[in-house]
Amino acid sequence: MASATIIPHVGTLQMIRKITDDGVLCEQEVWDLAEYLNENPDARVNWPGSELFPLLHQVFEDGILSQDEMAQMAGVLSDIEHQCARADIPKAIEKAPVSLDAIKVEDYSLPRIEKTAEIPCKPSGEVYSVNLRTHSCSCPAWFGNRKKFPVGSLNRACVHVVDAYKRELTTNPSAPLPKLLAHVVEDLSFRGRGVDVNADWKLLKVDTIPHLVSIGTQEWSTVYAPGKGAKFDRYAYHRDEDRWAYGAEPSRHRHVEEFLRAKKRRA
Repeated sequence: MASATIIPHVGTLQMIRKITDDGVLCEQEVWDLAEYLNENPDARVNWPGSELFPLLHQVFEDGILSQDEMAQMAGVLSDIEHQCARADIPKAIEKAPVSLDAIKVEDYSLPRIEKTAEIPCKPSGEVYSVNLRTHSCSCPAWFGNRKKFPVGSLNRACVHVVDAYKRELTTNPSAPLPKLLAHVVEDLSFRGRGVDVNADWKLLKVDTIPHLVSIGTQEWSTVYAPGKGAKFDRYAYHRDEDRWAYGAEPSRHRHVEEFLRAKKRRA
């Protein structure tokens, strides 16, 4: 069990955040976490890996992930998340946040590329046609809940549209895609998901630096933003509890918090 002054294993926390900060835990994500710990001895012996590995080791040994084990894993990850939120981790002194008037808010538009792609569905292998100029896909899910959004809307990006952008990034590194979108695509492709279709996505520009923020029906907001360095990362902010998942926050987190609080007040 972690104490209030524990310094967690950063790599393990990053892995956990990647698979759980959208509030949904699936079987493949548990397997990915088990494989990560199995291949990283240092992560296994340091918290929170030291707490997770005994449970995941049993899963790895018998090759079966039962519903009881899924429920137990979800409970352990939830406890780890709350321990991180309470942890006394020193934070750098920051400048006072700017006013909301200084934050530019826009709708995010997907870039239009004259490219079509045939994307296989996992795991069925069925192939769907994706058009990156109209951000459309021939899969049933796209016609069921994404077709209604206008061309350019991030909500049109089902998992196959995401994979088509991923293929474009892989085969054409010089493709004129924004760095922010490239990170979103890499993250969603890693998790095998499309964009959350039930969320309203906004592009926040803080000191001209882009932050992609979701506001949906769930209490968690997903935030794609630069971290303490220049690289983009994926964060999650609990709007009701006013805290960041696992205590991890982007470098300009106060600006994002102000924006989300203002949205909550107007709701």
